[in-house]
Amino acid sequence: MRAKPTAIDKAERLREFAAYKEQYYSKPTDEFLPIDQLDAHDPQSVAEFAGEVQRHMQNTEWRNHAQQNCIQAQRDLTSKMRMILISWLVEVHMKFKLLPETLFLTINILDRYTMFKPNIKRGDYQLVAVSAMLIACKYEEIYAPEIRDFIFMTDKAYTKEQMLVTESDILRTLNFNFTQPSSYRFLERYAKLGQCDDLIVNFARFVLELSFMNTTLYKWRPSQIAASAIFIAKKILKRPQPWSPFMIQQTGVDDRMVRACSKDLCLVVNVANSQPEYQSIMRKFSLPRFMEVSKICASVATTHASSQDPNTSSANTSQTTTASTQPKTSNSTPQDDRC
Repeated sequence: MRAKPTAIDKAERLREFAAYKEQYYSKPTDEFLPIDQLDAHDPQSVAEFAGEVQRHMQNTEWRNHAQQNCIQAQRDLTSKMRMILISWLVEVHMKFKLLPETLFLTINILDRYTMFKPNIKRGDYQLVAVSAMLIACKYEEIYAPEIRDFIFMTDKAYTKEQMLVTESDILRTLNFNFTQPSSYRFLERYAKLGQCDDLIVNFARFVLELSFMNTTLYKWRPSQIAASAIFIAKKILKRPQPWSPFMIQQTGVDDRMVRACSKDLCLVVNVANSQPEYQSIMRKFSLPRFMEVSKICASVATTHASSQDPNTSSANTSQTTTASTQPKTSNSTPQDDRC
């Protein structure tokens, strides 16, 4: 029987570990970047494994990825219905103050389930959506909303039994495979590598959530979507080097790929201000906690539209731009990681 370690033994082991860490992680290397070394003192950041985690995410990001035709295969559903449903999910996500990753996982579960179930009825589509969010909450949240909360959000259109049956069917259909590196996780990593400020990060996240609306963007990997979102944010905000050689080296996403993906994303960004299905995301990112980045997008879209119209005077363009960028007078909400 092994003797119980004493306090002296534990202290000795801690000294050995500290010496090991000092030897291997005291200087930057190809695997341990200077930007990660700044967080070496924080155990939760696992800075010494950040590069390895990033490579694992890139190697597995295609494993549980939805397909472009996830909604086209449906007989009773349309792309417009999906857009309206996602707009509602964004509002529910904000109402419950859930973590960002919960929303990304919800959309992933919803679209992957529709790939395998081509006969979802129109009246059951919202039931599938709230059941997907229930699963995502159990996966990501510490304190997940209860089933009765989701039933209330659907105006009691469904029962508890219906939600449990649908949840069980989703779990079996997807074989309990819900681990998926989302574009949001790549955004966190790439924003750190690029030393992006909060305005860039919020604008890039705004672009990511707009990308929910168009299933054709599933032809791009989540890592490519995240890289292109940062590229667009820096371009619109006129920051130098939107996608630097360092980022190309560290992410494996080259400049040609970023520009091609950005063109597809810009098609979504350009219509966001005028399409009613996008307004829940536009309202969300007009809040002070997100630095009102959707107003910047609306201003750019208005200016671009005015420049295309020869009958619009410069005075009207100036007034429209000023009005669209005017911040709200409501009280600011404290910044946190949720919503």
